[in-house]
Amino acid sequence: MSMSPTISKILGPKKACLTLLSILAVSYISSCSETSMTGSAKKSKGGDDAIPTPSSTPPTNSAPEVLESVDGEGQRKLQQHKVTFAARNLSCTMCHAKIDGTVISDLFLNSNEKSEAQTISGMFHYHSKGGGGAHVEGDFMIPKGSISVYSASVANGQSNCSIAGVNNGGVTSKLYILTMFKKCLEPYYTWGKSSKKFVEKSSIKISPPNNPSEIKALYDTGKVDPSGVSLLEGAILTNVTGDSTSGYTIKGKFKCNGAVVFNAPVAIIQSDLESTAQGCRIYSTGSIYVFGGIKVPEPKATIQLLSPKYIGLDVSFGAVNNRFLGAGTPWLNHHTYSFGDYSVILASIKKEMESLKIASMGEGAYAYNKIALAAPVIFSRSKGLLSGTAVAELFIGPIGATKYAYDPIWNFDVEGIPLWPEIKTPMVEVKD
Repeated sequence: MSMSPTISKILGPKKACLTLLSILAVSYISSCSETSMTGSAKKSKGGDDAIPTPSSTPPTNSAPEVLESVDGEGQRKLQQHKVTFAARNLSCTMCHAKIDGTVISDLFLNSNEKSEAQTISGMFHYHSKGGGGAHVEGDFMIPKGSISVYSASVANGQSNCSIAGVNNGGVTSKLYILTMFKKCLEPYYTWGKSSKKFVEKSSIKISPPNNPSEIKALYDTGKVDPSGVSLLEGAILTNVTGDSTSGYTIKGKFKCNGAVVFNAPVAIIQSDLESTAQGCRIYSTGSIYVFGGIKVPEPKATIQLLSPKYIGLDVSFGAVNNRFLGAGTPWLNHHTYSFGDYSVILASIKKEMESLKIASMGEGAYAYNKIALAAPVIFSRSKGLLSGTAVAELFIGPIGATKYAYDPIWNFDVEGIPLWPEIKTPMVEVKD
């Protein structure tokens, strides 16, 4: 079977290294019967490391300072930096979180959003009210700022860390506000012993996959099971119900090895993953909804989720709706994300959750370990430890001192555990 130009941009050679975070693709299923599926190709190579636990050691910074993605190498470099979050907007997450790892954000610097309540100024507003700050064990990489474009009278606002009168409506004003990070926000945060705290970079680009058609192209390269699920290169998946109209559900114990692509939304409920060092990679053209945790008992097994729309961890539709339209503090309705503006995303989530009959399911204290997440929007209401890595345009976690960690199973020197090896397009680029 020959590859189209679109597919060739997505897939690398069979042994290509990784490129950060990617997408799920969903298949067409005409029946709702439980299925057991096997694809037809090689499996990934496994490593020999012991059971990983969330790292308590500050990330090392010995990796090259240019994090580019070339045939997956950028993915490895991000792993070497132990990145917990690469997100354009971390919203209130950065007001409360305990993060054992490195953070990368461009703070929506290059977007056209104009809300005073969003992104950079939103973080200042919280801290100016005495809200405290996050703990970051590693570095926090941000774009370089500039005050040269402002008059001295405006720039003098730095003396008391006030952003009154500063319009957060464009790149120029955001560059000014960025210069205040070191002086005004660093004191509110606590930092790891080896942390360089806020580290300015000349260029940061964060772009998780956002085009369902790219995931559909990936879907088309696999072996499509009679149920409609596409299995890539010897992949195995069991205990799946649903169809391409209503979406798919994985509930309870399931077996998954390799890359599985759905052409519909997916719900993963109170699940127990049986896998190997090859790990389980779930791509979907729709959103991915997780409730009740995902147990990953095998020492070398991992779970990777990728959607071009949305990933939710223990978030009811009511909570989703509140985060988009929260009274007095709309989280998203001034943003236009790569998938569309807030109303497009919200309408899609509402339709999918109703179809999957999961709209009323909600939060809990579930731990997520050895997990990797990639989507334009990621919400979590789980109060348990989230140990892994995530790439998003917007990430919002639960209010409170929630713990996040870079899981050492993704370490740079761990052989055979690539992140989204099927995706060649770089998701994160950072340059000095």
